[in-house]
This record gives sequence, C-alpha cells and structure tokens, in this order.
Amino acid sequence: MAITLQLRPDIEARLVGQARAKGVPVNTYVEKLIEKDAGETAKSQKTPAEIRERLMQLAAQWHALPTLDHRSPDDIIGYDEFGLPA
Repeated sequence: MAITLQLRPDIEARLVGQARAKGVPVNTYVEKLIEKDAGETAKSQKTPAEIRERLMQLAAQWHALPTLDHRSPDDIIGYDEFGLPA
C-alpha cells in the first residue's frame, strides 16, 4: 500500500539527507524509523505490577509528609452540632 506524505520542504530535505547518509532508500529509512519508534513505545509501556509499585511509592511519600494541622476536618472548617456556623 502506497502512502503519500505532504512534508514541509525542510523536513523532507532532512529526511532525504539522513537516508542518503545511511546509504538506504528513503522508504527503507522511514520504515526503520517507524519500527524503532514502535519498539521504544512498547518498552515504555508499564506492566500493572510496575504501575502498582509506583503508586505504592507515591503513597509512602504522601504518608511521610508532616501533618501541619492536627485538628479534625470538622474543627478546621468550623462545623458544630448544627452544621456550618452562621
């Protein structure tokens, strides 16, 4: 299947120049770029275990933060037995 790309002239010139420097046709060079990008994207995908571990690290950091105000949320907001103060 053929695809036609409309590239800016400067981008096209860079692409052609890089393909020539590698000694390969432009289409082969583009295919290799796409394959390389797909491989890097697959590597960057985190497993559920990695995500869980990162979340646990963040939770530990959160719990390690100092408590700045030891009052209860109701005391901070000002609730009483009748609700919010007038």
